[in-house]
Amino acid sequence: QLAGPQRDMGLLISGGSDTTLLQYSLGIMNGTGMNVEDDNRNKNIVGRILLHPFAGLTVGGSFNVGKINPTDMAQKMNDIYRFGGEVHYKLGDLFLQGEYIRGIDQLHSASRVPVYGGCGGIVGYETKTAGSYTKDGFVVMASYMTPWSLEPVLKFDTYNSDVAVAGKRTNYTTIGINYYVNDYSRVQVNYVNVAESAGVMNDMIMVQLQAKF
Repeated sequence: QLAGPQRDMGLLISGGSDTTLLQYSLGIMNGTGMNVEDDNRNKNIVGRILLHPFAGLTVGGSFNVGKINPTDMAQKMNDIYRFGGEVHYKLGDLFLQGEYIRGIDQLHSASRVPVYGGCGGIVGYETKTAGSYTKDGFVVMASYMTPWSLEPVLKFDTYNSDVAVAGKRTNYTTIGINYYVNDYSRVQVNYVNVAESAGVMNDMIMVQLQAKF
């Protein structure tokens, strides 16, 4: 893998492969974040299904349904819902990818809700009053593998942390290139333009060396 073994702990059952029409995963998870012990008796139900109707094309969807603790443990547990859709298409050395995500937090009382960061993990919490909160986002990406082990990449992704409140959307435009040293390692150089409603100047230039063992 090209990332550390950070996972939400639980049990996952998978079937199918890239060469079958149907590929699926269904699991029961703690729902408390990466490598974190459970903090209640409820489990999250997660699932993902992929279809490969013909060579090069993959379409699918996923979900995550569970509960999180209220601030006052005497109150009713809060409900969380996560849904996603995805499509991937590979034609020769060209790869196109798109994904959409949507989340709903149904809070029955004032509660701390998770804030998600890189790799989808929980990086912190924020307190919100009772109510229904919806967030969403999508990403589209195109890459092309050249004969010289260089892969230019263009990506746009956007995330709105609360669709009912103005100024909560952030857009990221990435222009980058990957150099594959061999089958087990690559160097990435990316420029990321970050466009926030507040107009903060925080663009990034990132250089990474990735290796798998």
